[in-house]
Amino acid sequence: MNEMENVEPEEVGFSSIKLLEVKKYLEWSMKALKAASAAATVILRHGKIAAEWYLGRYNHCPDARAVDKNSQFKVYSVRKAYVATALSMLLDEGKVKLDDPLSEYFPELTDERGEITVRHIATHTSGLDPNAKHWKTAKLLHKPGSFHEYNNIGVLLITDLIHRVSGKPLHEFMEEKVFKPLGLKRTYWPLYPDEPPGDRVYVVRSETDCPGTLECVYYPIRPTAYSSLYTTARELARFGQMWLNEGELDGKRILSPEVVRLATTPQIPYPARRDAPYQGILWFLRVGSSSENPCPVIGDKVPVGSYAHGGASHCYLLVCPKLDLVAVKMLNRCHGPPEFDSDLDYRTFGDLVVSAITDVEA
Repeated sequence: MNEMENVEPEEVGFSSIKLLEVKKYLEWSMKALKAASAAATVILRHGKIAAEWYLGRYNHCPDARAVDKNSQFKVYSVRKAYVATALSMLLDEGKVKLDDPLSEYFPELTDERGEITVRHIATHTSGLDPNAKHWKTAKLLHKPGSFHEYNNIGVLLITDLIHRVSGKPLHEFMEEKVFKPLGLKRTYWPLYPDEPPGDRVYVVRSETDCPGTLECVYYPIRPTAYSSLYTTARELARFGQMWLNEGELDGKRILSPEVVRLATTPQIPYPARRDAPYQGILWFLRVGSSSENPCPVIGDKVPVGSYAHGGASHCYLLVCPKLDLVAVKMLNRCHGPPEFDSDLDYRTFGDLVVSAITDVEA
């Protein structure tokens, strides 16, 4: 893996002073969440590190380790960007098509659920009960394509689709096809409960949670079966840079430019689109102005063409092609107090980063 170069912010069009507002906001977020013990941020512009901060410790125990560049955070739903990568690779290879019915891949779906398409599960418009324990027992609440609802059951279906088509479970597929080629040695799904903690940051849920929890991938009944992805701020930023580069990094081609453009342009079918934010293949998209495109997780100052995803631990990946920018933030607090608005947090972070750029017009 090629090491990313650290540069002075001004070399890549940032204001050092304005970037400190991003750091102050991260510190504020840790306090506002009333439990986060750890945070990290990496901001890339033109493929170089303009800002990088590591705050706090692995948990609330008195002797906890300090966070550094090797610290691995659990990213929760940011993993959907990785699921999107695997699905996009299969689309690239012609092994899966967006408008194929699921019955083509899951012949056991002999009822109306078999009419759900790959597009539906990739855009949260499957109509399946999002509170079901597994897609095998999930009932169809809405006609596929008619209603948008954030739905981890559909994401579980995608992971099982990847397994069926490729012959490999998601973690093996990604290790072979993405992590090894890109040299992402610190990005992985822990598989066993007794696996040594290594550099994994604990997930905390209160200020007295000591040491917190380290979670592995295999939950027998939970729909978020592959939610336990851990990675570092640097490696998440490099992963985002691969997408920004239209599927290539350090001479390694992971995705074609065509499938990157497909995955990051609107794919939600009508009529579900009427009441939904724009989404590509799992990614949230900035398509128009805030009045035209009320994207819940991308701020008003972030330019059109950007895409992002967040997770329950307040981790966030933002990719802005027009600014040649990738911004990552990571925390270790699962969910948070009711008054903490996670979507507003994502939007504020992105807007502060963009506001620190000095070489483009506002």
